[in-house]
Amino acid sequence: MPTDLDALCSIVNGLTVHHIWKDIGQLNISEERQKEGNIRAVRTKLARIMEMDPRPITQARPFEERLYGNCRDQALMLCSFLRHSGLPARVRKGFMANFPGPKKYDHAICEVWSNTDHRWLIVDVQIDNMLREVQRLPSEAQSFLAARSAQDTSPEDFLHAGQAWLKCRAGEDDPMNYGVEGDLWGWFMIRHSLLRDLLALNKLELLPWDHIPGSFIGPDRIDPTPEQYAFLDQVAKMTLAADDALDEIVCFYQETPSLHVPEDWAYT
Repeated sequence: MPTDLDALCSIVNGLTVHHIWKDIGQLNISEERQKEGNIRAVRTKLARIMEMDPRPITQARPFEERLYGNCRDQALMLCSFLRHSGLPARVRKGFMANFPGPKKYDHAICEVWSNTDHRWLIVDVQIDNMLREVQRLPSEAQSFLAARSAQDTSPEDFLHAGQAWLKCRAGEDDPMNYGVEGDLWGWFMIRHSLLRDLLALNKLELLPWDHIPGSFIGPDRIDPTPEQYAFLDQVAKMTLAADDALDEIVCFYQETPSLHVPEDWAYT
């Protein structure tokens, strides 16, 4: 495996395909193969890729034969490859905030540490994928993407979940601007993203639809109590101070049983 970031992004995009291509009519894929989006662990993803095509994973698969998934899957695979190469990396949850208008869309990215710049680079693998396949997009989308930087995404283009939570708590933004599609907008979506970010910092990268029984990461949309708001405020502040608060983040997860993922959810 190479260690160059662009080369690793190229490998990830040669192995995976985002569901957005199906949504816009650029990908025909069976219902059976759509279940590939439920695979949690990279080990299992790679096994499935090799089952479909035994060539080395450094060789790109045909577009229609890449592993089906979403932004979480692409970010996690890049994160795994970077860690395998000895480069510090982590998956983060938040919201894509670079579209015209007030809406911010539920999203996952990979952060990789730059020894040159002494900071974390935000790598948006989904945007990187769309840039590499830009000819499949309508002209207006191509123009929009031309101004994007996928491998050092601007902080204005991606809001970490803690930022979104605290902005809305301070009345600086409307929580109904945060979500994904259909009626999946509002406080409960920010809450989900916030707690998923906490778990990702503990190397537990949940699927977008994973719900942990008995926790805030569930399907209910009930407004939190004042005590629960205080709990979530604490999570937001911890995750935004991830480097300085990492020990606290790990202890917080370990000491909060309601957030523990079921033992049969394989992540390795």
